[in-house]
Amino acid sequence: MPARPPSNEFDRVWNGLTYVYLLRVPLLAWALLVALPILALPSQAPLGSLCRGLFDIVDPQTGGRFLSFAFVTLAGLMTAATIAVTARLVIRDGGARFDIVEAPNSDGINLAIRVVPLLAPLSIIAGAWWLSVPVAGWTSAIVGTFLGTAVFLVLMTTFHAWFWDQVFPPPTGRRALGPIELGNLPEGARKALAATATFLLRIFAFVIERTPQGFVGPDGRLWARHVFALFQLLFSLALYALLALVKSGTSGTAPRVPTLCIVLILVMLLCWGLAGLSFLFDRYRVPILSLLLVYGWLMSVFPQSDHFFQSYPRPTGPVASVSAAQMLEKRMGSPAIVVAASGGGIQAAAWTARVLAGLKHDADGCGSDQFDRAMLAISAVSGGAVGAMFVVDSYEGGRMPAVPALDDSVTVKAAEASSLDEVAWGVAYPDLVFNLVPFVKGVSLAHWSLVNGPNLVVDRGWALENTWKREGTRLESATLDQWRGEALSGVRPAVIFNGTIAETGERMLLATTGFDRNEHGRRDFVREYPESDVPVTTAARLSATFPWVSPPARILRHGIFSDEYHLVDGGYYDNYGTATLVEWLNDGLRASTAARPTKMLLLQIRSSPTGAPAEPAGGRGWTYEVTQPLETLLAVRDTGQLSHSDIDVDILQREVYPGPRVPIETRVIEFPSAIAADGDDETPPLSWHLTPRDRAQLRKAWSLKIADRRFVQSFLGVVNADSCIVP
Repeated sequence: MPARPPSNEFDRVWNGLTYVYLLRVPLLAWALLVALPILALPSQAPLGSLCRGLFDIVDPQTGGRFLSFAFVTLAGLMTAATIAVTARLVIRDGGARFDIVEAPNSDGINLAIRVVPLLAPLSIIAGAWWLSVPVAGWTSAIVGTFLGTAVFLVLMTTFHAWFWDQVFPPPTGRRALGPIELGNLPEGARKALAATATFLLRIFAFVIERTPQGFVGPDGRLWARHVFALFQLLFSLALYALLALVKSGTSGTAPRVPTLCIVLILVMLLCWGLAGLSFLFDRYRVPILSLLLVYGWLMSVFPQSDHFFQSYPRPTGPVASVSAAQMLEKRMGSPAIVVAASGGGIQAAAWTARVLAGLKHDADGCGSDQFDRAMLAISAVSGGAVGAMFVVDSYEGGRMPAVPALDDSVTVKAAEASSLDEVAWGVAYPDLVFNLVPFVKGVSLAHWSLVNGPNLVVDRGWALENTWKREGTRLESATLDQWRGEALSGVRPAVIFNGTIAETGERMLLATTGFDRNEHGRRDFVREYPESDVPVTTAARLSATFPWVSPPARILRHGIFSDEYHLVDGGYYDNYGTATLVEWLNDGLRASTAARPTKMLLLQIRSSPTGAPAEPAGGRGWTYEVTQPLETLLAVRDTGQLSHSDIDVDILQREVYPGPRVPIETRVIEFPSAIAADGDDETPPLSWHLTPRDRAQLRKAWSLKIADRRFVQSFLGVVNADSCIVP
């Protein structure tokens, strides 16, 4: 029966708004992709610090640059096809499915369904060209984009037709299918893909037999466009699996499958899943958000749905923590340096590594061997913990390696190398699968387990850890216990990775040095878990559990049914690392009265400028009242931590300790606020990726710190610091 046309203007507007609501999933996916480059790439873009690195899709050190453009182009066009196909089903079959007036079958609407979705990949590809062509070159960009487009066109035309004929051999092919009966669906598919399609069609038929409205025509036949959509979903899943295979077969520090490609694939799969759910359940006025919340709650019943981090049992039982007094004794009669490294994503990791490796390089240039020997301990938070990890790992026999140029340092290169692709892979693959079916996470046939298999620790945090085990480092097997013994023997400085306990808000110190006891507001991992050891990369990752980038995790030691604390980013408690360091020094100076350094330098490394307080923003109205509590909380967190950091350091310097007095000086080496030569002040990156421009800014920032660099060397007794450290 033909649909009744709208009777008046109000009905037409209401009908249009109804279709907008029913199209919300593909529309939101389209809007996200179109807006992402605009929100991420311009100077001072609101998402620049988090998302700008997505569009840096090539690495100058690796080959196959055109493949990066090909992967992004193919993934972008496949996502656009998903948006177009899901939107077309709603527009063509929404009238029958939802008992509303059918949309007109006009040439304009048909053209819009094909053309408008293409704006999404065009926006994404343009963003990738903008940021990556200066590195990759025009030839790689053109060849790669053409290759990705060609593969997509072949897939959507020639391969689609061939595949249809495999499942529905002529003369049935490319026509509306027969009545929805399982027996009428093709048996004996000739190829694996056809067999998979047959299986999916059986499931599809089973579902729509119970709710056929919008899936079948007046004659009871299944619309061919739904089968076409099912085939397109199968191709999308095949691309998803193919990229997983390509990714697992790559090596090196640079992604052969760009992060942006993985993000596009994730958007594509979410569009398929959410659009399918909305088309199925909107008929019954069941919001998909409610479905997701209910499903998420049901899956949370399984303990496998939690995130875990790996731990190792100590074969010799509990070990004692290395005290501050023991570390201070190592610099008896000589100057000592302790470091507090702040958080801030890869910017903090790279700045921390560059400052400490740069100071070592300065010392070598001035003919001094004191800097790396004088460094006793590093208290680090979040991204600063990652940079500190690479610095401490570089020690061998109590010394950092000498390099002819700072940019040649393995430490600097490791800290600046991208890890964003590993995080994206973790979100799109293990996290996506295990969030859908968490009960399979603990299943292992190799180790024969149904609940406690090795995959329990596999997530985006685990993937992030693995990418830090880079060539040139010794992090593959390093543990806190190993580094604790080497700190005690003087092989390397002590390091404190500051984390936060999500349930209590207390600090959790994953460290190679510590305190005599736990106190309120502070717990030591070695005392909280006296029979467990963890990899160094795990300790750094837990300290750098930036919200949503890596998940809160609990220790895996007694199986999944044991309740344990969740550890998150140390920046929640103190983003500057000074609270722990001041307490550690206070503990050591009170315990030791004779074996002390002659003087001490508390070096604070800050990866972003503290600057002046923000000006009034002019907020008003009920919208401001709604957002004000969160804005105030975030503002107080930053300014409160900074002021408490300064107060703690000041009290430490004024404190009178028993025994000989140890003068304590302090110096802040802060990333400058504006260093770009063209005056284009972009926000520092908070993700795990640095663009070429970000690396250039880090080099320039270090070159501007002449006064700080001379101060440190003068503190260590270098008499010619003014002449050997020059701009």
